[in-house]
Amino acid sequence: MWKALREQKGFLLMEYVLSLAAGAVLAGLVCTGLGRTALSWQRLQGELALQQASGYMQGLLERHVSYNATAIRIKSTQDVELDTILGNKKLLLYCRSGGLYLQTTTGNGKGTNPLFMADVAVSDWQVTKLSDTSLCISFTLTSSQGLQRHCEQILYCYNGEIIDEAS
Repeated sequence: MWKALREQKGFLLMEYVLSLAAGAVLAGLVCTGLGRTALSWQRLQGELALQQASGYMQGLLERHVSYNATAIRIKSTQDVELDTILGNKKLLLYCRSGGLYLQTTTGNGKGTNPLFMADVAVSDWQVTKLSDTSLCISFTLTSSQGLQRHCEQILYCYNGEIIDEAS
């Protein structure tokens, strides 16, 4: 009987069903692999965004605190007030509502700029005086995907001294 069926042209229904089942299994494996790859890619993108935000923020903090400040006052609210090497310019660094901000005051008025990047929230802002010329700034960045990165930086004030008004 099988010999008679084999001599006919075409496929058996069973061969066709088996090939469809094998194709479905392979398609499922490919979709699962692609799904995991997409999740890994999204996680990597989130981690890179946090790393970029961290570097950007720490660079700005270093420039303002280490090089441009002649006097630094740490307030009880963890705000940092800076007198700059430009005599009539004062800066205020503060963390509010999930963001880090820089308020600039000159003879012409005030302006506030965000120092954080979009889709990255800032929390756990802490400023600690270590000596008359150094302080430690720490904060946590959280991406929109829920990834977190803790940042801690020791900064030296090369042009002045630090006053801790909180203590």
